[in-house]
Amino acid sequence: MMRPGIHTVFSKAGIALAALPALFCPILASRGDGPDPAAHSSAPPLAAQQTASPPRVSAARPSSPGDGWAAFGCYWDLRDSVFFAQGYMTTAKAYYARRTFGSFTFEVRMAKLAEDGAIGLLFRYDEKLDRGYSIHLWPHGGFAVSKFRGPVKKDFAAGPPSHFNREMHTWNVVKVVGAGERFDIFVNGFHVATVHDAEHRRGRLGLLMPGDARQLAKFQIVTMTGDG
Repeated sequence: MMRPGIHTVFSKAGIALAALPALFCPILASRGDGPDPAAHSSAPPLAAQQTASPPRVSAARPSSPGDGWAAFGCYWDLRDSVFFAQGYMTTAKAYYARRTFGSFTFEVRMAKLAEDGAIGLLFRYDEKLDRGYSIHLWPHGGFAVSKFRGPVKKDFAAGPPSHFNREMHTWNVVKVVGAGERFDIFVNGFHVATVHDAEHRRGRLGLLMPGDARQLAKFQIVTMTGDG
């Protein structure tokens, strides 16, 4: 049976956004816009069915955690310091839209809340061409560091889940340090891979979660610094 997910969203005026035509991928912006994400109904949101919508920058209040972030693919709650994501027939992606990064340190806490599909990070991501680098973390199956363009990807490194916390609702901390063509990957403080590639020199930093509406996850930014 599917666990409760992030499904019905209400605006300040009390309008059920999930009942509106499928025009965009909804982004909750600030505390108080609606009920707790875990308390929503189990029906897939109609507003999340448009997977090809362009990213929409969050309208979060200035200096709030979600301010400056854009998301698509398709359901994100960016109201608080912990971001929630639900998939819908494609890879859910969110990225920081205000700057690009060349050299950077990007560290994120992440946890799956339902199902056992992947979650991960984007780095040097080009949202216009949907390409860049990623790390996927499967709670029960290991990790992979890849270069991708749309659905096509090339894996540079992969490994077993020896340093992972594998249970649902349990945090893993993933860090990527990028400098030039070198990327160092850490999981829960353990260095798990170093990869080299020079194709993408700058881009966005972001979050990802492939899969359908059964996939639920949460993320918390720990460090996001660089030369942007």
